Amino acid sequence: MKKTSQVLLISLLQTKNDTPKPLLRADQLRTVVPNLSASGFRSLLYLLEHQGMIAREFMGNEFGYILTKLGAQALTAELPALSDRYESWEGEWVVLLFLTAPKGDPQFRYLRSLVVSQGAVALNRGVYLGAGGFSSAVMAELETTYNRSVILLQAGEWYIGSERPIVIKTLGLNDIIIAYSGISREVDRLTDKFSKKSMLNNQSKIEIYSVLTQFLTVLQEDPGFATRYMARVASPFEILARIQRLLVL
Repeated sequence: MKKTSQVLLISLLQTKNDTPKPLLRADQLRTVVPNLSASGFRSLLYLLEHQGMIAREFMGNEFGYILTKLGAQALTAELPALSDRYESWEGEWVVLLFLTAPKGDPQFRYLRSLVVSQGAVALNRGVYLGAGGFSSAVMAELETTYNRSVILLQAGEWYIGSERPIVIKTLGLNDIIIAYSGISREVDRLTDKFSKKSMLNNQSKIEIYSVLTQFLTVLQEDPGFATRYMARVASPFEILARIQRLLVL
């Protein structure tokens, strides 16, 4: 999915199950992609609506756009930090051990790149940890192509060594947390700044776009559970909810 599509869909993502789905007018959505021409923006809306990612709904005498279930699924598949996959996770890990590589993937290159892209923790070249398990994409590959080439087992207690520093260091979670903190402060600054204005100007829209793209960059690095290791930091959902409020000031 292209960056512009991700930014637009993020602005429509429901941040809590007990809150209404964001419903934004076209001019409000235009704020999150100011780099597009008018025709480019119309084309993007048409494409996402045609793909079933967004839908139009009436709001009073005009209509706005909402994110569909399909759109939410496509977005959270690419950005696990915005999914509910780890909401009930209690810290258990599943271990994937590489044994003998199959002919179709002689050095496990494909499988290695797949599990890493899905947020697995690499202890070494042949041992990977999945938080609460592995994604459906990984499991499908293991069951069809690698069922005689790997071992998959549930990890018990850590008797020697510590999980926390290994996970934080291997996945670079400290950098992710620092980035979230910086974005959170920037959103607070923009909220204070824009609340004193009657309407957003072009510079304001560029600032919102800038913070959204920074947020997207960090989301792409977050395996989905970074803030669980740093409880004092605002979660991605909390940051996103505050960014969405900027769009309706």
